[in-house]
Amino acid sequence: MLKEFGEPVDDAVVEMFQEVPRHKQRIAGKSIPVEKFAIQKSEKCLAQGNRLMLPGLELVYIWNGFMVLAQCPTLLEAVYRRVDTAFQFIQTNTQSRPGYVDDLCLVQLLRGVCLRDQGKFSDAEQCFQEVIRRHKQLTVDIYLAPYAEMELGMLYIKTQQLRKAKEHLTSARSKYTRFSLESRLHFRVHSALAQVDEQETDTPQ
Repeated sequence: MLKEFGEPVDDAVVEMFQEVPRHKQRIAGKSIPVEKFAIQKSEKCLAQGNRLMLPGLELVYIWNGFMVLAQCPTLLEAVYRRVDTAFQFIQTNTQSRPGYVDDLCLVQLLRGVCLRDQGKFSDAEQCFQEVIRRHKQLTVDIYLAPYAEMELGMLYIKTQQLRKAKEHLTSARSKYTRFSLESRLHFRVHSALAQVDEQETDTPQ
């Protein structure tokens, strides 16, 4: 079983991770983005002592599963408790271990999404801002910074701060390049910017 808070995984899981890169495929000469992400995660697990932080919830996030969780407050609260436990775990463990900043930023991104969808906008904003502030310290999971910028933009849509929303959504799309799942982010940003434009049109001058 793959453990949640960065403990080393079982030998059977390690063997499966070792197999992942060997199954990489190309379509029309190009790699499949989700496969590249899976390979990156398997290599990261092996490189940092056979451990990953909240891998299950990270997968739920990249498949937009938190949009579903947001419709069920009880489930969202249960997920938030798990994420916050991981945050406390990171806070009490050494900052010198490999992958510390990447783990912290993943947890803060997930905490921010949960808090935003619970209506705790100020706390969520702080989580997203920390990820953005640390973007140059990320070593493997570079995608966390542009995704945090996008989620912050979506927070500002919810709070009707449309100028800030547009600023951060545009930054998420143009400031960062060559990161995992980039095309997925662009689709979501395009949709969110369209929502901003629609709300600006509907707002009385």
